[in-house]
Amino acid sequence: MPDSSELGTRERLLDAAERLLAEHGLAETSVRMITEKADANVAAVNYHFGSKDDLVRAVFMRRLREIDDMRMQRLDALEVGGREPDLEEITRAFMEPLIVQGISRDTGKLVPFVVLIRQVFSDPESGQKIMHSWEPPRIILRITKALAKATKSDIPTGPRAQLLMMLMHSATLEALYVVTGASKGPYDEEMDQDEIVEGTIRFVSSGIRAFFMAGALEEA
Repeated sequence: MPDSSELGTRERLLDAAERLLAEHGLAETSVRMITEKADANVAAVNYHFGSKDDLVRAVFMRRLREIDDMRMQRLDALEVGGREPDLEEITRAFMEPLIVQGISRDTGKLVPFVVLIRQVFSDPESGQKIMHSWEPPRIILRITKALAKATKSDIPTGPRAQLLMMLMHSATLEALYVVTGASKGPYDEEMDQDEIVEGTIRFVSSGIRAFFMAGALEEA
């Protein structure tokens, strides 16, 4: 079992990687930059993670586990007593945890992880390289099943299931950027944060309904 100093080094490497990757991007962040910020050495990266790609993957998994645990708890609460939540409730259970975790309580700005995950979504080549061995957690299957049940549709699989998750994640990230003021352009006017989140949830719910309707038409 690793001792406390080893665990401390591992966490410092994860924290340093998360911040530097968000600031400089996947391609421009070197292992040496990460180790210098974490007050560690390259051997520590090899020992704890194996490679830079594995370190970046671990950064994602650490945050996604926290968010997915929150999603699971919300779904559990919605389904108490065999209740069947509606489409908007399921969408909210998926989106709100990322919004809650994505905004710093101290500054009201985006946390580095959100910046990093948006980079992955905007650069498919880098994202595929980082996430190629990622196994979707059970929350993804559970959300997908719940959405299919709420829309009385077949459960999407393969590329369609991936497309559905990309739709939901991308919309959540966009809402975060608007809420925190990180997104400029058509959102310059003053907008209420709760209104943005609620509007996004309604918009995504409509998109999900259309997604399942299109799937049903294709199979007809």
